[in-house]
Amino acid sequence: MAIKGADGMEVFNSIAVEFNNYSDDSSFYECFLRRGGRAIPIAADDTHKVYGDGSPFREYFKVATYLLVDELSYDGLMGALKSGCCYASTGPSFYGMWLEGDLLYVECSPVVGVYAHGKCITVKNQDVRRTDCMTRAAINIAKIRESSPYVWVQLRDSDGRKAWSVPYFF
Repeated sequence: MAIKGADGMEVFNSIAVEFNNYSDDSSFYECFLRRGGRAIPIAADDTHKVYGDGSPFREYFKVATYLLVDELSYDGLMGALKSGCCYASTGPSFYGMWLEGDLLYVECSPVVGVYAHGKCITVKNQDVRRTDCMTRAAINIAKIRESSPYVWVQLRDSDGRKAWSVPYFF
């Protein structure tokens, strides 16, 4: 939490799910933002072992950090990360997110929950049943704006998988 100047912070790691149940670090990320941090959320696959036949343990292809790039190059990838043209996910996808006054609009893959987080407050869209899904939401974030210098969004799909947006600073 004391690190200054970090470009990114891991919010999900696939190995942590298997071995210690510390997979979702959203609360650490929120604490980091509350302390003035401006890092983007990162989701990472990694591996620490292989099966006896040499095949990888089941830590691959569970999460990703998605980037919107102009060109597929080192500079393009790093530029997208540093400018915040990215999001972290264990499944759901962000297609668009924008502010119009106090309304935060989100377009995404089918999800059952869209949560807008600010410093000390969370606002969620109307609840939907597990069998129903939504692909867009409009959330009034007036209360968040009153008490927070930022807002970020988390998506949750019907299988419990999540996605983390980059924070928008007011």
